[in-house]
Amino acid sequence: MKFSNVPVIFSDRLVLAPGVTSAFEVQSRFFFNKDKQVLVIDSRLEKDRSENRALGVLGQIKFKFKLKEVVKLVIEGTKIAAVRKLRSGKDLIYAEGEICDITFIPNKKRNTLIKVFETELNWLCQRELAGEELLYILSLYKKKGAEYIFQLACQLSHYIPVPFETIHFEENIFVKNLLDALRKARQQKQVDEEITNKASLRLDKENRILLLKEKLQVIRDELGGEFSNDDEINELRKSFLAKPIPEAIKHELLKQLDRISRTPADSPEYSMLKTYLDFVSELPWGISTRDNFNFDRTKKILNKNHYGQAQVKERILEYLCVTKLTSNSMSPILCFVGPPGVGKTSFARSIAEALSRKFERVSLGGIRDEAEIRGHRKAYIGSTAGRIIQAIKSARSLNPVIVLDEIDKIGHDFRGDPSSALLEVLDPEQNQLFVDHYLGFPFDISKVIFICTANRTETIPAPLLDRLEVIEIYGYSHIEKEKIAVQFLFPKQLKLNGLEKLKVSIEKDAVKLLIEGYTRESGLRSLDREIAKICRKLAKRFVEKKFKSLTIKKNQLEKLLGPIKYRQEYLWDEPKVGLVIGLAWNELGGDILPLEVFSAKGRGNLNLTGQLGSVMQESAKLAKFYLQANFKTLGIPESFFETLDIHVNAVYGAIPKDGPSAGAALCVGMYSALTGRKIKNTVSMTGELTLSGKILEVGGIREKILASIRYGIYEILIPKNNLKDLALFSKEELAGLTIHPVDNILEILDLAIVK
Repeated sequence: MKFSNVPVIFSDRLVLAPGVTSAFEVQSRFFFNKDKQVLVIDSRLEKDRSENRALGVLGQIKFKFKLKEVVKLVIEGTKIAAVRKLRSGKDLIYAEGEICDITFIPNKKRNTLIKVFETELNWLCQRELAGEELLYILSLYKKKGAEYIFQLACQLSHYIPVPFETIHFEENIFVKNLLDALRKARQQKQVDEEITNKASLRLDKENRILLLKEKLQVIRDELGGEFSNDDEINELRKSFLAKPIPEAIKHELLKQLDRISRTPADSPEYSMLKTYLDFVSELPWGISTRDNFNFDRTKKILNKNHYGQAQVKERILEYLCVTKLTSNSMSPILCFVGPPGVGKTSFARSIAEALSRKFERVSLGGIRDEAEIRGHRKAYIGSTAGRIIQAIKSARSLNPVIVLDEIDKIGHDFRGDPSSALLEVLDPEQNQLFVDHYLGFPFDISKVIFICTANRTETIPAPLLDRLEVIEIYGYSHIEKEKIAVQFLFPKQLKLNGLEKLKVSIEKDAVKLLIEGYTRESGLRSLDREIAKICRKLAKRFVEKKFKSLTIKKNQLEKLLGPIKYRQEYLWDEPKVGLVIGLAWNELGGDILPLEVFSAKGRGNLNLTGQLGSVMQESAKLAKFYLQANFKTLGIPESFFETLDIHVNAVYGAIPKDGPSAGAALCVGMYSALTGRKIKNTVSMTGELTLSGKILEVGGIREKILASIRYGIYEILIPKNNLKDLALFSKEELAGLTIHPVDNILEILDLAIVK
């Protein structure tokens, strides 16, 4: 007999059988009427409907109770049915199929089944899991015939919920399945009683509150070396078995799991091991992102994110092309070196974007503990992995781009030398087997692209510097800053301050004054902060409805930013004796180095003030000796080194100064002080002086020239061998400058001393 369009109720356990009445809860929005026929089937069919034939139980709704959010239905089972098809309706799922005829057990098997059922029912009744009515049904079976064994089985399934696999239209299979489920339930109950009895023996009257913990301990004792049934530990085991972890490491991790399964949960060792295993399981075993390098796309990304810096972009493109062609991890480690705010970290971010890799930043500034790189031993409380492994875990990839920021500011003390630990990290020959102390086993980090950043290379240890390919990122000229401000910084700050929908613009003269009057740096951070300050002022005025002009003009800057901080004027209003402008360069970029040199009666002493380093002090002594050795040629009084003291003061005394590049400026200042001839206040200079008067090549020429321009000094004396550094400037940037390449001190004196 077939049926169709019968509403379906899904159940996790078989609680309905022919002749049995059970209660079910359904959502109130579902429509069910009293006396309506329904079909109860396995809930697994709700998600997986691939099975062509499944058995269920037809039933009739006897009572209906409506509660707040659900409806309770009392259903009486009638027939076993085979489901052919499930169909989704508006609110319910409907079934079609056919009713199964019951195949009864032959009478010759009756006596055997009676004994089995009597044994199981007596055991259930003794533990109050079933009532005496089941024994009564069994007695009816003895008298009336085989059909009652099926009724008995149906009634029994109501008292002991069994899986849906139990139900069958063949009475022989139905009864066999039911008896198997009963035996399994009985065995589980017996094990539970045995554990409870053993745990009870361990308890005294004062510690009965610890019953559950003692039960758990007994379970673990009974299991011996096998894995416990703890859900979290089971999940860890499945995770380790499923991931492509090397077999030797996997074997050790499974041993740790066995160890933790036998450790009490309130033990400190359990917490330590659990944290460690969770960390290891979260590492990206076998997970790598696919490189998506495209030459034209990469050029667009670099040009979009960075203005100028053509040489840096060219080297990055070469690096990425080689990485694509070789597909190995032996590429050099790039190290971007330059003043703050020139885009070192953002260049690394652009490389990650070009390759479609994950990006992570590890700040190394100020770290002194080797464990920051290699991690702590996991045996210690509060131990963690090193920053490299943590960055890989955070990236969820084995091949991210990791920036090691401020590598030149690593320190060392009694806790170790972090730079030594970095030697292994940054060596492609060694980092395939990098061992983090916390992990305790080798971990391959060779697929990671490491990029370092620094403000200077002098403080980077030589063995570490040898592993790096240094790429200089120079400061920006005024022309570049003007374009960057208009094209990048101003639109960015408008968006961040909610003004991007307004037609706000800024005049070119205002940008120029903003750069020259409110910032004095090689990078762009101060400029970005000043633009952000302007945008905040505009946002406030807009909210106050005082927004009158959408174009920022030059004469409005003082109202928005306050008085001009820096004036473009000469340091001295006219040429003076002994006052010379040198040029300096440090990790923050270029700057001027004003020097005051005076002579007075004395005994030929040389006094130095202004926090001069040892190299600069030697340059001053060398300059004085050169003047002594050549006093006739230079027209200096013969007895000056016996009757006159020379005092050299480096202006801005709170700032330490060092290096040989001030040798030329020191010599010019001393010459002026001894001869009384004035030095031009429109000239700046740099160069190392030798005893023979030769001017040697120095570093940081671009930064020094930019510093001279920032102070309004456009006539600059540089060593002849530094002419090649002018290639770092565009023709537009060199326009208006007078650059004098000099080879000896006499040329400098001729150009710097007023005729």
